[in-house]
Amino acid sequence: MEPLSLQHAGEVVRRLARVRVRFAGDAGARPLVLPDAAFFPDRFAGDQRSVDRLARRLQRHAGLQDIPISVSLVDANGDPVEPSGGACGTGGCGSGACGSTPAGGGVTRVLEEGDGWRVHVVESELADPVVLTVALARALARIFLEESREPAETIDEPVEATTDLAAVLLGLGVLLLEGSHVYRKGCGGPSVGKLTALGPAELACALAFEGAAAGWDLGAARPHLSPTQREVFDDACAVAATNEGVAVRLELEPAALAASGVALAEAKSWLGRLLARRRRPRSAREALDRGASLEELEALVAREGAAAGPAGGVAARRARS
Repeated sequence: MEPLSLQHAGEVVRRLARVRVRFAGDAGARPLVLPDAAFFPDRFAGDQRSVDRLARRLQRHAGLQDIPISVSLVDANGDPVEPSGGACGTGGCGSGACGSTPAGGGVTRVLEEGDGWRVHVVESELADPVVLTVALARALARIFLEESREPAETIDEPVEATTDLAAVLLGLGVLLLEGSHVYRKGCGGPSVGKLTALGPAELACALAFEGAAAGWDLGAARPHLSPTQREVFDDACAVAATNEGVAVRLELEPAALAASGVALAEAKSWLGRLLARRRRPRSAREALDRGASLEELEALVAREGAAAGPAGGVAARRARS
């Protein structure tokens, strides 16, 4: 798969900066969520209880545990169904994945209910772990956007793309990247599906730069990615490492980055990046000693404050309301 052009990658980073300006304070300091037993230790049995447990895990990882969210199983038309319990639970058989798609047509994925939210999961999505986790991750990201915005505030268009970037901000980017290019062998032959609004190269770019800004160990994500996703992810990480200054600005002064646009340089070799690397300031005190700008100092102080607690500002916003 072809990597993004530098101009296109710059637009992705600029859009990510806009999301960071508005929502990073509400997201708080999130971990990079990986599809492994450390983050998801529960056995999945393909029933309502398993879906509820999975949703609660994702909700907690995303820092949204204070928001009342329930999950309901529906058919392709959006009508309530009882779980059949026939899913294999591993995704390895592939038999139930034919035709599995994100909610669409007559299905509304998230629905506001009084003081909480309901997430609709299509029964066929239970058969594929990638389809199911992407559906839940994107639903939580949309709920996060709705909970964080002011009553008269609009979400940047296209909303579905902003939802993907919000999921990356919440630490769910690895899950979405895996769902951005789904190769399956089914009864009608091989097929490639896309469960996200952004493509794999765009999501890889967002994940690489957000990971550099947030200090995530992106190397831990690589073993969990399929070959196509791994290829574009490696390309994106090389660009992010070469353009470390952009990642620093994404963390410390995203508003300026969003306003001025992003000009990215071609990825350097590993040795070239090592020789050009300049250690980033780890605290507001260190930045002050280096003569950092007021915007950089304010951003570092805000980051240190966010790191003091795992939850962002969504819970506080709900408490005030």
